[in-house]
Amino acid sequence: AFLSEKFKYNEKYLSQCFKQKMRIMLKKYLKNEIINRAKHMLIYTSMPISSIGEQLGYYDAHSFSIVFKNSEGISPKEYRNKMKNNNSV
Repeated sequence: AFLSEKFKYNEKYLSQCFKQKMRIMLKKYLKNEIINRAKHMLIYTSMPISSIGEQLGYYDAHSFSIVFKNSEGISPKEYRNKMKNNNSV
């Protein structure tokens, strides 16, 4: 909705144009970008998970953790620990 308001296009039309050009739905693309940003922040910062979620637009840490786990199969905390262990080998 934010993008459609910003560019003054119908949300459905904007989404269709994006999919046609990028071969991925706009919402899925944005979600992937947010998850990638979260992964970067989990690896390269010591920010609390709640702060990372908040910076990425989630209402609370729980909501962020659910979305992250659904996408990656593990919680943000597990991801951070796994990546720290992989880098220390």
